[in-house]
Amino acid sequence: MRADAEPPTRPSGFRVLAHRWVVERTIAWLTTHRRLAKDYERLVETGEMLLYIAMSRILLRRLTRKER
Repeated sequence: MRADAEPPTRPSGFRVLAHRWVVERTIAWLTTHRRLAKDYERLVETGEMLLYIAMSRILLRRLTRKER
């Protein structure tokens, strides 16, 4: 920013962020799995593997759910 330019205005009040709810919902689904509720893993690869397993379980449960 140049020295003679005016600073940008800050929005005031509540603003809805575009897709924040998608991220928060996904994190909530993942924390229902006990092992993912806290960061116990020493290796990043182990945590990543547990995320894949948890998301696979969620996906399979939804695919096998009976029609209502």
